[in-house]
Amino acid sequence: MIATAGGIVSNPETYALLLRRTHTVWISAQPEEHMSRVMKQGDFRPMARNREAMADLVAILEARRGDYARAEATLDTSASSVAQSLSKLHKIAAAWLKK
Repeated sequence: MIATAGGIVSNPETYALLLRRTHTVWISAQPEEHMSRVMKQGDFRPMARNREAMADLVAILEARRGDYARAEATLDTSASSVAQSLSKLHKIAAAWLKK
């Protein structure tokens, strides 16, 4: 398993390599949840000097949506616990292992 930051799609060569050589899952959530999770980890940098941080995040996610959609599968973690998200991911991976 390779976990990358969302900005991986900004490097076309690297992203294309992952798409060709691995199974890829776009792990998504609502923008508010993204921001909340970052802040719960004690990282307040996104909001520290930028009152438009949420609008910026929404714009970034929207701009990358087409690239993220190139992933083989999508896992929406919105309103899901870690355990629920892991269960969903397991189901996705189990289908690949059956092939």
